[in-house]
Amino acid sequence: MSGLKPYSLEGWEAVKLLTSWFQRIDKLSHQDIGMKVGRNRATVSSDLSRPPSNSQTERRLFELYGKWIADRTKQSLKCPRYLRSLFEEVLTEEALKAIYPEERFKGRTGDSREREENRFEVVTDSVTLERSSGYGVDNHPIRYDPDGLPRLYGLSILVRPSNESVEVIQADGSEVLEYGVSVSLLNIVPEYVQAGVHHPLFKLRQRGTGRNIIDVEGIVLCQDDRIVLSGRDDGQKRNMLASIYFRKDAAINYRNKGNGRASESLYGVMLGVSNSKNHFCSLFTLFALPGGLLQGSDLQNEAAMEAFQRRYDAGRNATGVFRERDLAGVLAALGIDDAKREVAAMLKKSRSSRIFSVAV
Repeated sequence: MSGLKPYSLEGWEAVKLLTSWFQRIDKLSHQDIGMKVGRNRATVSSDLSRPPSNSQTERRLFELYGKWIADRTKQSLKCPRYLRSLFEEVLTEEALKAIYPEERFKGRTGDSREREENRFEVVTDSVTLERSSGYGVDNHPIRYDPDGLPRLYGLSILVRPSNESVEVIQADGSEVLEYGVSVSLLNIVPEYVQAGVHHPLFKLRQRGTGRNIIDVEGIVLCQDDRIVLSGRDDGQKRNMLASIYFRKDAAINYRNKGNGRASESLYGVMLGVSNSKNHFCSLFTLFALPGGLLQGSDLQNEAAMEAFQRRYDAGRNATGVFRERDLAGVLAALGIDDAKREVAAMLKKSRSSRIFSVAV
């Protein structure tokens, strides 16, 4: 389907907002829109108010309305800049360039030359982008050692115990509640994609049982034996802190399997904010998402960009809280098929000291 990205929950939300916007500026009725997308007047109203559910019906609606939006943009190749973030969730890069031909993604750093070179804006929180954390310059050797932080760049899957419960069906058919396991997507942004003032940037996406999404944006601090993520969530602006224990030999094999060995996983501890807005402290395990690192040389390669986008979408769609018995299947679908032992070890340690959570 030319010009339209693959389905995602964020894309469906953007499609509904863009449909409403075109409806207003084109003075269209629900019946007019229904004729364009092959729906009747009554269903258009319910479609546009439909909450996200990640269902097959929703995927079909995304394609119907999304195709109309992609075709509609070709009629007037100029749209307000404030709608760009919505179009980015719906349209391919090629289609986006057609309606924003002179726009470029820009990172915000203290160097104007770097700002021109950066093409993307993954992190958008203004406080995060200007944060310097008391350091004039961060020249920690881990950042520039090829066996250091660069191997952790890109997309990773973060697994931790959740303080939300999920339903489990017993052998006798009865239902009980047990604590779930949370799967989140961590993006440590390569500095050739977007740079902070003095530190690399990261973005963490987590999703609760009620489909409530929290995005945390922040900076990456390198220390002698660990990497620290310091950020805040996009809603309540509460702080999150994560410490990743850094072993150089583990980092060497973190993103690539070698010598018959499985990819390494990393361990850490997080002080954060749950989707229920409670503070919590828990252990976590980190796995590299296969295909989740875009090299600087690939930024101009359309095929490489599309492949990375597919991995990025898969990682975002996989976030959530799951039963422990379902976790192996969730990770295997992402290409992480050697995680069972590491996850089991982390959960065992976590259960010996129950996840700490406090409502404020």
